[in-house]
Amino acid sequence: MISEAEVLARAANPVGIDRRHSDLYTFDTLPCPDATLTDLSEDRFRLTYLRRAVSEDVIAEKARPLKQQLASLRFFDLGQDCPTNAGILVLSDTPTRYLPGAYVQFVRYAGEDLASDVVTEKRAMGDLRTVLQTLDLLIDVNIRQRPPAEFEFDAHTFSVTLRPRPE
Repeated sequence: MISEAEVLARAANPVGIDRRHSDLYTFDTLPCPDATLTDLSEDRFRLTYLRRAVSEDVIAEKARPLKQQLASLRFFDLGQDCPTNAGILVLSDTPTRYLPGAYVQFVRYAGEDLASDVVTEKRAMGDLRTVLQTLDLLIDVNIRQRPPAEFEFDAHTFSVTLRPRPE
């Protein structure tokens, strides 16, 4: 039997988040110790990200050095004096240098299974914005027709049902 205190603690924390673990890092906020500030594009940060994330008034009022600005947006870890994984993914020209799987691969097969011959294979690499733009172009170029069937996913049984599209 559980105590009244435990019942109250569970009621106060319904999603099951343990407060002792709230200070743990997520992947994006982990420091990338092999990287340095020079691995991040200051131009990309100032021209494409900072302007959209922080108002000009706040930037002018605070007048923080670059490292502090990056750290305030979790792109830099001041304690380790290095970029975070998010900083590398969003602001580095070559994130695969530090995160080898930081790319998206697009493959078109001749048949319906992975054993079929590869017709097209492209890798979208670079900073996150470049990857997303590349994927957008790849999808536009490679979507030739609507799929011949609709599908329905049942989250309870993790099953997929295919139905022919109505003509």
